[in-house]
Amino acid sequence: MTAASFGPDASTARRVIYIAVLGALTAVAPLTVDLYLPAFPALAGEFGVSSSAVQLTLTGTLLGLGLGQLVIGPLSDAFGRRWPLVISVAVHVLASLSIVAVTDIGSMTVLRIVQGAASSGGIVIATASIRDLYTGRRMSQILAQLALVSGLGPVLAPSIGALILQVTHWRGMFLWLSGFSAVLLVVVLIVIKETLPDEHRSEGRSLSIAFSRYSRLLRDREFVGLTLVGSLMKGGQFAYIAWSSFVFQSHFGLDAGAFAFVFAVNAIGTIVGAQIAAQLVRWLDLRQILAISLGTAMTTAGALAICVFAVPAAPWFVVALLLALFMVSIGLNNPTVPSLALSHHAREAGTAAALLGAVNFAFAGLAGPISGALTRNPLFALSGSLVACSAAAIVVLVFVVKGGPRGVRTIRYRPAE
Repeated sequence: MTAASFGPDASTARRVIYIAVLGALTAVAPLTVDLYLPAFPALAGEFGVSSSAVQLTLTGTLLGLGLGQLVIGPLSDAFGRRWPLVISVAVHVLASLSIVAVTDIGSMTVLRIVQGAASSGGIVIATASIRDLYTGRRMSQILAQLALVSGLGPVLAPSIGALILQVTHWRGMFLWLSGFSAVLLVVVLIVIKETLPDEHRSEGRSLSIAFSRYSRLLRDREFVGLTLVGSLMKGGQFAYIAWSSFVFQSHFGLDAGAFAFVFAVNAIGTIVGAQIAAQLVRWLDLRQILAISLGTAMTTAGALAICVFAVPAAPWFVVALLLALFMVSIGLNNPTVPSLALSHHAREAGTAAALLGAVNFAFAGLAGPISGALTRNPLFALSGSLVACSAAAIVVLVFVVKGGPRGVRTIRYRPAE
């Protein structure tokens, strides 16, 4: 199977196989982040540490995810997609196995950083590989198809972790994760071929030259604006993830099973939104779809805020419905932003995908703590976060991406070659 087997001339069967593998690779990151969440109490008990110390292992994973993307992206532009991907998956296998043997929370935190960095390879290189072969509307459609597979990661991860915990120790979760990655490594070696030939790779293979490409991207006003739009929406999504358990379990009194069902339905909303985006590209421009996604997010977030502040006893299913609609808007946004942002960056698609992903995780990590510092009411924190992120994304779209109604330019537009 050649790289062209995933290109526009490939058969449907070959594209399905390739998309399935790329989707599984992008699902490694959410599985790495979410799989062990049900084991937090067990970790605190075994290591004799506070819940805050256990939370640091999650923070370390997100830190690794962000930093790993910034490193892997430029390297994949300079040396090709395949071998950086193979190395990152192999490191993930080793890090997961090493966590099985840890005896203290400090060692686990360090290994979680490594594990997070290794899992970022799938996210960056899957997006970059798609950009190598597609652009514009077709790229958006392929990314939406990818979401059918990768979107299952956050839906299934907590449930898989809970099932593993019922039959074995928490270490079994990381043993399972290492096995999953090991199978993926074999599949990658067999199926994934190079999509970036030598003649299309970025000039210069030293690290300094590779990382200098970030400066080119930061001089592209449209890319910066689209990155901020996508990251603000990602911040809203992670604010929901951070506060949802407190809203539905602590505030509304749902049990763990009911909450898991609501969480899964809302996560599926992002998959549904991505598929709607894939259909809309047949009739609408990508920028129109982006505007629709932000308008839907702002309308839904505003309705949630009105419901929360004006209706003190708002029923939980109304809140859940509004959040599900907000997740659909996130799904509309997810394939559209990278398709637009990477459209003029074929020669540095890996670097561009890395910067886009790293900023996403930065905003995602800040959303929960900032809203929590402003209020301790989970409903207020969640609704306020969604309104703030949606409104800010619309402002960035108008004044940075589009340049404002009167041609305002906050950043000089100098697209990378």
